[in-house]
Amino acid sequence: MTHTDIRQRAIELIQQLPPERLNDVVHWLESLSSTDETALIEIIQRRLPPHEQQRLNELRDRSEQALLTETEQQEYITYADRLEQQNVDQLEALIQLAKLRNIDVPILNQQFCVEPYAS
Repeated sequence: MTHTDIRQRAIELIQQLPPERLNDVVHWLESLSSTDETALIEIIQRRLPPHEQQRLNELRDRSEQALLTETEQQEYITYADRLEQQNVDQLEALIQLAKLRNIDVPILNQQFCVEPYAS
């Protein structure tokens, strides 16, 4: 079944509801959308905790000065990998939210001012 088929079937079912049940269905559908949006917004706005961001900044500074120990280099790579995955997750959430809201991704991105982490 395609999304169009599912949508059409849902419309048919809603049209068959007694009028007194329509408000309940609308509230339920709104809550689903709200829940989806809330989860997506949380992903889009996710950031490192302050102490981890501070550590990453320290490692970045040491890396730029070629002062990282082998252990620090591994820690820095771990942060970079983590932030790369977080950027992917944020972009996917941004795309999904744009689809839910039926707006272009660049416009939504401007609303959230999402900038990928630089590692």
